Amino acid sequence: MELPTESRYISVAYAARHFGVSPQTIRRAIKVGRLESVRVGRLLRLPRSVLSLMSI
Repeated sequence: MELPTESRYISVAYAARHFGVSPQTIRRAIKVGRLESVRVGRLLRLPRSVLSLMSI
C-alpha cells in the first residue's frame, strides 16, 4: 500500500499493517503513551514519523 508523500498523518489501520499487529494494539499503544496521535473528529491519526520506529 503506497502512502501519498504529502500526507503528514497515517491511519491506525495503516500503522497496524505496517507493524504487523492489530489496530487494537496500535490504539492500546496510543492510550498508554507509547505512540503519539491526533484526533481528527472521531478519527485517530498518527504522524508519519511513527513508521520509522522499530517496534511498538
